[in-house]
Amino acid sequence: QDVPTAAKVVIAFVVLAYFIVITGFGTYFSRFSKDINDFFFSGQRFAWWLAAASMIATGIGSYSYLKYSEQGFNTGMSSAMTYTNDWFIVPFFMFGWLPIIYFARVRSIPEYFERRFNKTARYIAVMIILSYMFFYIGYNLFTIGVALEGMFGIPLHYTIPVVALFLGAYVTFGGQTAVIFTDLFQGIMLYVAGGVAIVAGIIALGGLGEWWSYLPETHRLPFVHLTDDPKFNTSGLFWGEALAGSIAFTFMNQGFIMRYLAIKSVNEGRKAALFNVLVTLPLSAVIVGAVGWIAKSLIVKQAVMGGVLEGIEPIHIENTYHTFIVVCWETLRHNSLIFGFVIAALTAALRPTIDPLINACAAIGIYDIYRPLIKKNADDKHYLKAARWASVIATAVGVLMVVWFSRQKGTLMSIHYK
Repeated sequence: QDVPTAAKVVIAFVVLAYFIVITGFGTYFSRFSKDINDFFFSGQRFAWWLAAASMIATGIGSYSYLKYSEQGFNTGMSSAMTYTNDWFIVPFFMFGWLPIIYFARVRSIPEYFERRFNKTARYIAVMIILSYMFFYIGYNLFTIGVALEGMFGIPLHYTIPVVALFLGAYVTFGGQTAVIFTDLFQGIMLYVAGGVAIVAGIIALGGLGEWWSYLPETHRLPFVHLTDDPKFNTSGLFWGEALAGSIAFTFMNQGFIMRYLAIKSVNEGRKAALFNVLVTLPLSAVIVGAVGWIAKSLIVKQAVMGGVLEGIEPIHIENTYHTFIVVCWETLRHNSLIFGFVIAALTAALRPTIDPLINACAAIGIYDIYRPLIKKNADDKHYLKAARWASVIATAVGVLMVVWFSRQKGTLMSIHYK
């Protein structure tokens, strides 16, 4: 509400331009989708580092900056646990699940269940996995609506269809290759934007020493108390995030699996998995949560100083959903272009988490429903056209899911767990 109209115009222009560039960049790769193997698996020709780098943006969505900054503000550095609890499942993935699906040459997780059990198991898996991915698409769209509503005051039921239109365009035409290369570019931009927000906050506080000295002791702990606050305690957080995030994301998220199936060998896939858990996830934990930690120090320091910090206006966080946006605005308000870039990256962050899910829903739609049950012996050109229509349908279902999310109560973290 404190953003001047002129600044809003500049910010809106930067966000729109960023969206157009990303959409054009992704749509360019449609030329490489000649058949459905290209569309869904990029011809299985990529090296581990490309897939690993693109997974940065797959793991970080717009919801990440909002919900982890909110959680970092409320409970401190324990929020980093959500990105650093994957280590115990990695051996099961690297030496179990990955080689099974790779060498069995399955095209979808439900297909594996039919081979392992029977057709009934396959279609139970179809219902469960499609539900999981549709809700995930809806949650990401919901959080980007929350961000835009907090920034521009436009109700999310106006912004979400527009965002979905941009988003669905390049996934529908570009397929997995567009997803990988767009996510690679987007991942770099996300780290840059998160870094800018962190540096601006530290400067506003007066340095790292000031940040640490004004951070409450309870917020410095890596683990919150086991029995305190049942909505966000060590046991609940670890297993809630492990089940709703890490385990489900790694083993039943068709979009995540397809990223590995686009890599040229199992050994290359193992390198990507190891890099992801040792490097990408810990760094991402800092990038998405640190603004919440900084926000807490800023609030404490301004209370101690009587509400005035040199160079910035008093910070008031009425809705913790908007912690990231409020802190960025108050520390970057002297430069609308830089703030616009950060918000553009945050806005576009929804794409790399959603685009593999849209592509994955289309894959299940073709490999598990359309081809085996409706049109068994069509040519690749027909299936490629059907895959694009399936992408459109998946995007539309995700938009409808926003209605359910908008009616939920609680923090973004608790809504995500639901």
